[in-house]
Amino acid sequence: MNQLIIICSFIFSFNLGFSQIFPADSTKLVCVTLNDGTKIIGKVTQNNERELTVSSTDGRRQIIPQFFVKTISEINESDMSKNGKYLGKDNYCTRYFLTTNGLPIEKGKNYIQWNLFGPDIQFSVSDHFGVGIMTSWIGNPVVGSFKYSNKISKNVHYAIGGLVGTTTWVGRAGLALPFAALTFGNGRNNINFSSGYGAVWTGGFGSQGTALFSIAGMAKLSNKLSFVFDSFITKEFGFFTPNLRYHFTETNAFQFGFAFLQAEGEFQQIPFPICQWYRRL
Repeated sequence: MNQLIIICSFIFSFNLGFSQIFPADSTKLVCVTLNDGTKIIGKVTQNNERELTVSSTDGRRQIIPQFFVKTISEINESDMSKNGKYLGKDNYCTRYFLTTNGLPIEKGKNYIQWNLFGPDIQFSVSDHFGVGIMTSWIGNPVVGSFKYSNKISKNVHYAIGGLVGTTTWVGRAGLALPFAALTFGNGRNNINFSSGYGAVWTGGFGSQGTALFSIAGMAKLSNKLSFVFDSFITKEFGFFTPNLRYHFTETNAFQFGFAFLQAEGEFQQIPFPICQWYRRL
């Protein structure tokens, strides 16, 4: 009996805290996600320790028991289609293929990107600062990354950051790539311009470097599918990759595409596809 009282008290406390964090506000549009994955879009008109009342966009008034509610997140009008359907956000909107942009990783939305060549893990230290580490399947090389992001206006963001890496058990070499990025748009549709200077040094052979530029972007085609484009451009060559990113869930996405290389006046397709799998940590 005592255990039952403790459990009920815990549930009551949790729900009370939940209602305090998400107060009723009929002016804000929210996405209510239930434990079974169902999403309800509307405005919260009542929120107490027992139930949540939502005036949904389809005109219905829905009363939901608190223990059915998984999350409540505020959304923007830009996340809705013209016919009133919720398009959602891309939780991995800060990444294209390899390059990043001015959009920040939201705090708590750390993720891992599995590539054919190895894993890439990204952490959000704060709402504006993120760090990451990437490597190959053999653990060589290891590259660390950092990025500070902020906004100039609602749909204009910038970032400054860098990558620093080194070989581990094979050879003696290192690299450094400071960069800056300017992004127009939001987490659903955007275009990004970035530039940096990549320097590589090897033991006994000195160092060499080159300026790099990138144009990248993404467009949400539906609530599950996004088109993603990335590029690297230097004086010697250009690398271009169009991709499709499919969102199985909010925490799980798969990206597939092909890459093209331009060098010495020739444009060729790289003979193997690009595959990436994104998962939230």
